[in-house]
Amino acid sequence: MRRHCFNLALPVVLALTMLLLGGCGSRAKRWLVFDKGPIKGDIAVDVDSFRGPVTVIADPDIPNVVVRCKLRAFNDVRDSRGNVVYPYGENQTLDLIDVTAEVEQDDNGRSILRVTSSTRFAYEHDQWVGLLINVPRVDGVRVHTTDGNVDLVNVRGAVTVVADNGNVILRTENPVVQPVDINAVNGSIEYRIKEDSHGVYDVESVGGRADFKGYKGLANIKQRGPSQFIATIGDGVNPVSLRATNGNVKVVVTEDPVPVGYLQTHTWMFLKK
Repeated sequence: MRRHCFNLALPVVLALTMLLLGGCGSRAKRWLVFDKGPIKGDIAVDVDSFRGPVTVIADPDIPNVVVRCKLRAFNDVRDSRGNVVYPYGENQTLDLIDVTAEVEQDDNGRSILRVTSSTRFAYEHDQWVGLLINVPRVDGVRVHTTDGNVDLVNVRGAVTVVADNGNVILRTENPVVQPVDINAVNGSIEYRIKEDSHGVYDVESVGGRADFKGYKGLANIKQRGPSQFIATIGDGVNPVSLRATNGNVKVVVTEDPVPVGYLQTHTWMFLKK
C-alpha cells in the first residue's frame, strides 16, 4: 500500500515541478563569436558584464583573439499563475541583449580588448551572458560581472575583479608582481600562484575562512583569526588584496597552479551547442 501511494504521488510532484519551471516561460539561446585576429605586443583585457560568468584564458599557442558569447534569456515573463505578463516573440528577448568586443590602443600603445554586455530588457535577471575570452597573452585584466563566476587562467600584469554573487579563481603560471584587487560578493576566492610570485597580501573573509597553503618558510604570515591574515611573499611590494563576503578565501602556492582548483568554472559549457 505504501508503495502504491508513493507511485501515485511521484507524478503529482513531477507535474508541480514542471509547472513551476514553466512559470518563467521558455528559454532561448544564441551564440556570438568575435574573432579579432592576431594582435601583436601587450594585450590587456577589460570586461564589464551585466550578468553571467566570465572566463579569460591566455594561451600563447593560439594566433587570434577570440571572444565567444553564450546568450540565454526567457522568451516571455509570466506571473506565479503562469499568465503571460510581458509577451515576446521567440528570441526577441535575446535581441535586447547587446554584446560588443573592440580592440583599442592606450596612450602607451598597448592594445586593450574591451568586452561589454548589457540589456534593454526590464527584467535583466531573466537574462544571462557567458563570456569565454581566448587571447595569446594577457598583460593586465579588469573584470566586473553580476551573478557569475570569474576564471582567470595564465594572466599576468595588474588584476582587478569585482564579482557580485559569484566565485573568483585566479590560476597562473606567470609570476604575479603587479597589484591585485579581487572582491567576491556572496562568493569565494581561490588564488593559485607559483613560488616566483611576490606581493604584500591583505586577505579577509566575511562569513568564511582565510587560508594559506604553500611551501614552508615561503611567506611571512600573520594570522589574525580564522578569517583574516596579512602576509609577505618574496621581495615584492605590490599589494594583493583579496576580499570575500559570505565565502572563503584560499591562497595556494604550488608548482602546478593551473590544472586544478575547487572553484574552477566549466569552460566546456561555452563550447557545447
